[in-house]
Amino acid sequence: MDLEANQNSPFAKNKTHIYELIENITKRRLKLEENFAKEVDSLPVIEYYSQTLVSHIVHSLVQNDKNKEGFSLRSANVQRLFESLEKVNPKRNNPIFKTDITNTLDANFEAELKTKSKIEELTHNITTAIGINSKVLDLTVETKKVIDEFDDIDIDSKTNIQFQTPPKLYKKYILLSKSASSFIAITNLASFTLGKKSFKKTKTSSHL
Repeated sequence: MDLEANQNSPFAKNKTHIYELIENITKRRLKLEENFAKEVDSLPVIEYYSQTLVSHIVHSLVQNDKNKEGFSLRSANVQRLFESLEKVNPKRNNPIFKTDITNTLDANFEAELKTKSKIEELTHNITTAIGINSKVLDLTVETKKVIDEFDDIDIDSKTNIQFQTPPKLYKKYILLSKSASSFIAITNLASFTLGKKSFKKTKTSSHL
């Protein structure tokens, strides 16, 4: 897939027309009225489109031996898309984007915080890139209760818990975006860490 995607990716060289089509369609979808947006987002083709686009985003942001050709350009184009869509769909402080990577990074607290922040940023960016407006994911929370369910919940007058979760339709898109974001952030951190260790080892050896 990597070698083929090097040429066919919408973020690749000479694929500007596809990139611009994705950008324009996404901006129009992000501006749809909420109820109409839900109708569009529920179409089967949107799920297939989302999975395909996310795979190309991952391919463009995680480098390996098979996708080195044109990687810098594809990566830059993905970032350009994120920045362009951010103007239409600014990031919101949404609990759904929160992630927990405790014990994932060998108790490296600083790396953990940076990676956690990056995963949450990417989750927003990827969710936006597949055309999901933050407005339909908004939660109204009037207590400090931790929300970890995506199903609709009624108002409980006894405990005064009042919050609204997004439609079940969007659970798969959030999970898709979170999985991709976690893979991108953690893989790139691991590559960076190994690169630093290799550099230090080489530098030390050169002085022996």
